[in-house]
Amino acid sequence: MQRPNPFNETTRVFSIFTETSVDFSKLQSDVATWPKPSLATLRGTVLGAADVTSYMPYETPRFASLGKNGPDFSKPLPRSEWRALAMEDQFDAVLYLGPPGGITISRLPPDRCNDREYMTMRAQRMTFAGMQRLIDRLKEYLRRSRKRVGDRYRTR
Repeated sequence: MQRPNPFNETTRVFSIFTETSVDFSKLQSDVATWPKPSLATLRGTVLGAADVTSYMPYETPRFASLGKNGPDFSKPLPRSEWRALAMEDQFDAVLYLGPPGGITISRLPPDRCNDREYMTMRAQRMTFAGMQRLIDRLKEYLRRSRKRVGDRYRTR
């Protein structure tokens, strides 16, 4: 993507995809031998030719374009109307951090879980991105987290 800057020059935006729950070696077998972390450009590669949906751990909605006005988020496109989207046409590179089984994820600290303003903002952004499955997981995590905190205070 090219954007003009105040000095009448052009700035190139380099877009990097990172997803830790997708096994890239299912798309290209030698990925399993790559050092961790690795940054791989996509243009002209097996990974680049793969459809974007190959990189998603769950189905995400697609929307019709309104041209210069961007996507029409009012209703998702039916799957029958989807066009193939090569990963190399959506991103410039992937950041490989290792196989999904080797990834550890930190949890939200209790003070963040209890910050209603923050959690509302986070849920709104996730809703906008069509991440309902992850919102449901987050709600379950929060429910369990609050129960543990409550149990801790009751025992004192």
